[in-house]
Amino acid sequence: MPFAYKLVLNQWLLPLFNVKRFEDLAEHLRNEALEGLDENNIHHFHHALTAQLFNLAQLPTEQGRAPVRLQFFIVSNTPSHTMTMLWNMEKSESQKRHVLFQEEDRDSYVRSMLEAAGAGSGSR
Repeated sequence: MPFAYKLVLNQWLLPLFNVKRFEDLAEHLRNEALEGLDENNIHHFHHALTAQLFNLAQLPTEQGRAPVRLQFFIVSNTPSHTMTMLWNMEKSESQKRHVLFQEEDRDSYVRSMLEAAGAGSGSR
């Protein structure tokens, strides 16, 4: 069994999408039409993930606990100043939209993801 399939997170995540492999999960996301933003600056890729792949009614819940809340992050290899030129969006606005920058934020982007997901707040 490949290492990627032995990870606990992978064992939990893949069945949520009714797939056994990441390749099956990515199948619906390869369409070039998913590139770009809509009129509200929401990426088409986001719409594909939420509309085509997720059936939130099927996500597991536990007695007395809120349903699972899914959040996505993009860790960009492209520097924020280049993204500002391309998308006319300042770094702070990109970060609000969960776009983080691998090189310039290498000491903090993982922590930023965990904090945004609520892992560091003690609320889970």
